[in-house]
Amino acid sequence: MLLDCIFSHMRITEKIYAFLRRDKWTLQKFAKATGISRTKLWRVHTEQGSFSDTEILRLSTAFKVTSDYLLKADYFPPHLEDRLSKVFRKVSLKQAEGIGEVSDILPVAGYVSAGDTNVVYGDAGYPSGYGIDEIRRPDGVTDPHAYGLFVDGDNMTPFLPEGSLVVAVTDTPAKIGDIVICREKTTGKVYIKHLRRNGDIVVLESFNAQGHDPLTFKKEDISFLHPCVWFKRAR
Repeated sequence: MLLDCIFSHMRITEKIYAFLRRDKWTLQKFAKATGISRTKLWRVHTEQGSFSDTEILRLSTAFKVTSDYLLKADYFPPHLEDRLSKVFRKVSLKQAEGIGEVSDILPVAGYVSAGDTNVVYGDAGYPSGYGIDEIRRPDGVTDPHAYGLFVDGDNMTPFLPEGSLVVAVTDTPAKIGDIVICREKTTGKVYIKHLRRNGDIVVLESFNAQGHDPLTFKKEDISFLHPCVWFKRAR
């Protein structure tokens, strides 16, 4: 996990304040971009608390730097190698097979929960913009547009606790019983759910039924269903 390493709260908040000064962000804009309140920021700054894994990921996304830079670096501004890598490859599967573009490295695009995500999807249904981390491509995953996501929240517990990592593919149809990444057309909301029915009517369920009712959509109201094919459960 991201927080397995020991890091200085003072150092990370010093970098955050430096980003705020550089980008001319108010604390209100910071809170909107990261979901972290000014009170939480101050508590971490004064060593009365710490950031969660999810908060580190949101900070990484907001400032477009790696989590390693935030946790370990003792300098500002960030170096070129500290910037996030691009997620979206403008290479089709056919082109990728022809020129060997399916990399051994797979991007972790961001986080996903019961309707919330920090990932921007392009018109083709692939993540676009910047990723927050990278992992080695799992064996058997050949889709050049495959991507990873961290699970945020408790809707998939106990199978996928908060902080778990999943890999979704875009080139394989989802089947009943799959865990899927689903995007609703009207609202743009993105869910990680258990696919219980797939046809004219799509039914999605959480593993944690407490506070998470099943979702029912018409097939035409869904942008995509990306099945998850690889999992790494949080401890």
